[in-house]
Amino acid sequence: MTLDQLKILEQIAETGSIGAAAKTLYRTQPTLSVAMKKLEEELNLSIFSRDQYRITLTPAGHSLYYKAKQVLKKAEEFEQLGQYLTTGCEAELHIAFFGELPIAPLMSVLKRCEQDYPQTKLHLSVENLLGGMERLLENEVDLAILPWKQENHSLEYKPFVKIRLMPVVSPQFPPALLSPPVPQEVIKQYVQVVLKDSSRRPSKETYGVLEGGRQWRVNDLHTKKAIILSGMGWGNLPEHIIRAELDQGLLVPLQLENYTAFVESNAFVVRRFGQPTGPVAQKLWEDFQCYAANPPD
Repeated sequence: MTLDQLKILEQIAETGSIGAAAKTLYRTQPTLSVAMKKLEEELNLSIFSRDQYRITLTPAGHSLYYKAKQVLKKAEEFEQLGQYLTTGCEAELHIAFFGELPIAPLMSVLKRCEQDYPQTKLHLSVENLLGGMERLLENEVDLAILPWKQENHSLEYKPFVKIRLMPVVSPQFPPALLSPPVPQEVIKQYVQVVLKDSSRRPSKETYGVLEGGRQWRVNDLHTKKAIILSGMGWGNLPEHIIRAELDQGLLVPLQLENYTAFVESNAFVVRRFGQPTGPVAQKLWEDFQCYAANPPD
C-alpha cells in the first residue's frame, strides 16, 4: 500500500470515475486501474463496485476512503512540518506561568504566535510560587512568567504586566464583622487559604502566610477562590479575578494588623542566559516586551 494508491482512491471516490480522476492526477486510466486492482488484491477485498455504469464504492470501499483521507491529511501535515523545520523554526516550545497571572495579556501574545508560527506546538503549564523558576532552571521550559524577580545571574528578566493582590473574605466570614484592623492573633484562629508551591523542592519562605495560624493548602487558584467565597477562610487573591465579586459585595477586603493590605508587583517573563534561541522563542520574547511597552487601553 502506498500514498499514491490512497490518492488515487480518494480521487476516484470524489470524482466518480477513473477517467475524471486520471485527468485530475494527470495520469492515464490504465495506470489508475492497475493501482486500484493491486490495492484490492493486497487487501483481499473489493473497494469498487463495477456492476453499474458509474464506478461506485462498496461498503468496505467507503470505510477505506474515509480512512485514506485521514492518512493523506496526516501525510500532508508531516510534509508541511518537515518544510517548516528546514526554516529553523522550533517544532515545540514549553512555557510556564503562575496562576495569578492575568490571562488576557498572555493570550494576546500567544495569539500572535499562533498566527505567525502555526506549526510550532506550544506546551503551557501553570505553576505556583517557585515552580516556574524550577522548571526554567532545570531546562524543562523555554520561557517562564514569574510573579517576582530573584537575583540569579543565569536568568534574564523583562517586565510583562502588573498584578495587584489583596486579602479578601466573604462578608459572612466572622472576622469581616470586626472593626479593622483585625488583630493577627484573632485571624490566626481562622483558616488562611494558601497556594501550594508546585516546585519539587519548596522554599521555606512563606510569601504572606501568617505563621502559627491555621492553613488550608490548595494547588490551584480557582479552588482557593471558591473556598474564600464560601466563607470558610481568607486569603490573598489577584484583583483582576475578583473584581466582579468585589463590585457585587460577594467579597470584601480584609484589613489586618501589621499585614500589607495590597501588594502590587510586576510579573516578569524570564529566560536562561546563553540558551540557544530559535526564531519562535525569540519572537515570543520580543512580543512579551512589546506588549509591556504598549499595553492595550
